This record gives sequence, structure tokens and C-alpha cells, in this order.
Amino acid sequence: MFESFTQSWDECLTPEGIPTLQCAFIAFNNVINGAIVLSGVVAVFFIIWAGFKFVTSQGNMEQVASARQTFFYALIGLIFVILAYSIFNFVLDDLFGIESPGQFIEE
Repeated sequence: MFESFTQSWDECLTPEGIPTLQCAFIAFNNVINGAIVLSGVVAVFFIIWAGFKFVTSQGNMEQVASARQTFFYALIGLIFVILAYSIFNFVLDDLFGIESPGQFIEE
């Protein structure tokens, strides 16, 4: 599942299998992309939770307001996750020349 979000370690190892300094950038890239994916999953979970709260509110205005607030904050969080992913990959690709995830998929 996460193979498309991580970069292989093969290109940063010496022929003897010793990691080089380039492995630090790959590790950083993999950790940040994993955190972004996890954040997106959490945001989607809270959107679903808000829908569940809305459906089970039975017209109670306090519960409806709570469900709307949960949905609003989860949606804002999801927007921040998408923006963070875009900015992070822009910085890596254009400023540092490190390939972004999704380009590592073997075709």
C-alpha cells in the first residue's frame, strides 16, 4: 500500500551496502510522506465520524452543531494535509531535486 509513497534505499547505498549521506534525505522524505498519509487518513476518519454524528443527532440542534463543527475542522485539516503534501513535494522536487513519491512506482 505505501510502496508508492516511499523511495527505495538502493540508490543511496555504496556497492558494499553502506548508507551514504543521501540516505538521510530519503529517510526524511519517507517519514514526512508517511506522516502526511496518516494525517489524511485521520482527517477522512473524522469526516466520516461527523457524518455519523449528524445522522444520529435525531434533530437535536446541539448535536447537529457539534457534527457540523467536527466536519468543518476535519475538512480544514484535510485541506492543510493536501497543501502540506503539495508544498513539501514542490520544495523537494524544484529546490532540492529529490524525486517526489509516485515517481518510484515500477511500471
